[in-house]
Amino acid sequence: MDYVGFGRLKPGRIHIWCPVCKRRMSNAKRTQHDPRRAVLLQVTCPRCPDDSKDWAGWYLDAQGRYVEPE
Repeated sequence: MDYVGFGRLKPGRIHIWCPVCKRRMSNAKRTQHDPRRAVLLQVTCPRCPDDSKDWAGWYLDAQGRYVEPE
């Protein structure tokens, strides 16, 4: 799956997308919590108000399928 607007994913990196403001952060450093198969993390960015404290975001693989957090 091509993620439009993102650069080519580099090893050890992950793309991040904010569903509130639509901000894209390409090739962000992975953390120890990011699943290996995940290529995209959809999460509210620090600039946006986060009204739902229970929502932590979700990960998607290269085919756009949900990936369970590790």
